[in-house]
Amino acid sequence: MPELISLRGAPATFFMKYFISLLFLLTACSVTAQISLSVAPARLFFDITGTRKTEKIKVFNNGKEKAIWQIYLQDWTRDSLGQKHFFPPNTLPHSCAADLIIFPSVLQIPPDSTGEVTVSIKDNFSLSQTDTSKHAMVVISQADDPAKLKDAAAKKQAAIMIKAEFAVHVYLLNGGSKKDVTIDQFYLQRDSAKNKLQVYVHNTGLQPLDTKVHIEFSNDATAKQWKLNEITAAILPGDIRIVSFALPDGLEKGMYSAMATVDCGEDVPLKIGELSFNWNE
Repeated sequence: MPELISLRGAPATFFMKYFISLLFLLTACSVTAQISLSVAPARLFFDITGTRKTEKIKVFNNGKEKAIWQIYLQDWTRDSLGQKHFFPPNTLPHSCAADLIIFPSVLQIPPDSTGEVTVSIKDNFSLSQTDTSKHAMVVISQADDPAKLKDAAAKKQAAIMIKAEFAVHVYLLNGGSKKDVTIDQFYLQRDSAKNKLQVYVHNTGLQPLDTKVHIEFSNDATAKQWKLNEITAAILPGDIRIVSFALPDGLEKGMYSAMATVDCGEDVPLKIGELSFNWNE
């Protein structure tokens, strides 16, 4: 059965420290040049209850020139609005960078070819049976081609270099640990620019979750109903994600009843939050 949570009234105070950082995933010096590089998969999962300790990342070079890549680890986290922030490896509490081995550190891929990056977990990794999951990031960053730069310098020409950078999330987790989520708050955020229904989704389990958040609401007097577009949100263990839904224009004044649902898949009970609000704009 779904878990029903009734949340009415003003939201509780919520404190957060915001980190400011930038990651340029793709930069280019020429608008006419094309990039034919890609990486798969986007995420790797290591389950300590299993026997698979090594995974492969495929790096594809479909271009006409050799590509040189530098491979290294970073820590990362996501704030309540879903923005990612990046840090040096082994600096965050739930980093698994120290538990990972990546090879090679430099990868050269000929034109129209595929390379591989091997990611393994160490035999003495530190995740216990009761610990939360850990995570890090494998960064695959395109490096300058020394031969191309040297040739351009000899010809006294400007070398146009297009650089791509890809990030693959790596999770170290206990597949037997619990998955759970709660709706901590559900309320109407009144704003002069755009009024929003906001849902605070809290990952109270020990594994990362991919959630789907839905909202339906209706006018109590006319019974007219609205279904807002679904929003997906990836949430790390212990984190709270604020999911915002803009209200449609032209709502009539009166009382409204809203229902928010958070769906994390078959192995996590569906969570439901209810809200009544007065619309007098």
